[in-house]
Amino acid sequence: MIRLFVAIPIPTGVKKQIGAACADFPSEKWTPLSNLHLTVHFIGNLHPDEIAPLSAKLNAICLQFDLFTLQFKDVCFIGNRKRPMIWIRLHHSERLELLASLIGEVTGSEPDLPFTPHITLLRLSEESNPDQKLKLLSKIPVQPFQLEVRQVELWDSVPADGGRKYTCLQKFPFGR
Repeated sequence: MIRLFVAIPIPTGVKKQIGAACADFPSEKWTPLSNLHLTVHFIGNLHPDEIAPLSAKLNAICLQFDLFTLQFKDVCFIGNRKRPMIWIRLHHSERLELLASLIGEVTGSEPDLPFTPHITLLRLSEESNPDQKLKLLSKIPVQPFQLEVRQVELWDSVPADGGRKYTCLQKFPFGR
C-alpha cells in the first residue's frame, strides 16, 4: 500500500522566504522545505494497481481548469491539545474548493475536516504550551505572497527519520 495525497507544490522562492522566516526560531522542528506543500486532498492508502486509474481521473479533472492564484492570508495556530500546528493560511478560493471537491468525488474519500487551504509549518508536541506558541507565532516574519497554481501533483508519504518524506509521483497540469 502507498499513502497518497494530492498537493499543490510551493515554488522555490516562496520556500526560501518561509525558511528564512522560520530560521529565526532554530529550536523548533519546522517542516523541511522539501516537504512544504498545500494539500488539496488526502487520499490515504492505495494499492499500487489503483494508481493508474486514479491518475487518469485526476488528469481529466485538471484538464478542465485554468491557472489561478492563491493569496497569503496569515500565519496561525490551529488545533487542540492533541494536534496543535502552526499553519500559513491562504484566502478562500472557489476554484481551489471546486478542485478539491472534484478530486474527493473521484477518490471516494471525504475529508475529516472542512477544507482550509494551508501550508503546515510546524506540528507541535502534545506537551507544548499553546500560549507560548501563540507568542512565537506573532514573531514569525512570513511576508505575504501569491501562489500561481498551474497544476496539482500526486505525492506519496513515507516514514523517515523524525517525520515523513514526501515525493511527487506524477504531475497534472491544467488544460486551459
